[in-house]
Formats: sequence, C-alpha cells, structure tokens
Amino acid sequence: MWTVFSRNLGLINHGIDRTVTPKFALLKEYGLSEADNGMIEVRGHRFITRIIESMEEVLKRARELGFNSESSMYALGVSLVSSIRSVMLEEKMGRAGCEQSYIASHASQV
Repeated sequence: MWTVFSRNLGLINHGIDRTVTPKFALLKEYGLSEADNGMIEVRGHRFITRIIESMEEVLKRARELGFNSESSMYALGVSLVSSIRSVMLEEKMGRAGCEQSYIASHASQV
C-alpha cells in the first residue's frame, strides 16, 4: 500500500473510507494481493484513482482476455489493459494477427 500512496499523494486528500477502501476491497475481491496492487500502480500509473466502475471494467477485461485471476500473470494483464485504450488494444491485436481466443489460451497456460 505504501507504493500506491507514495505514487499518488493526492489519495491522502480523498476520503479514505469513502473512496480508497472500496477500491482496495474490489482489487482483493478479484484476487489481487497488496504486492500486485503496488505493481499495477507502478506500471499503470494512477490506476487506483479511476472511478470504481472503470476499475471493474479493466479487471473484467483482463479476465476476458484469459488472464486467470489466480495466476501471477493476472496483475500484469490488468496493468496492460489499464494502460491502453480498449480500441487501441483491439487494433494492436488485429495487426499482430492475434485473436482474443489466442491470448486467452496462452495467458491461461502461464
């Protein structure tokens, strides 16, 4: 948690019980540890400052792409999805010749 707060000093100004605690609860609900949260924040700058609905969309999209929430790769998948717009992600996957099913099958093997 220190990593998250040190990267976003503005979080201290938010109502911690009202805004921050539910976000950490959501991340925990999706199987992410405190270490995962810190890694996502370092890689996907300001992820924790998103509105909770946006965070949940990113978490769901990472699962749709096949990142298993019980795998260590899930945090990396969340970081990837959070750092790039979904339209751009779809375009890049298309240019690389990747389909969602391809990514899902390979991500689940890791």
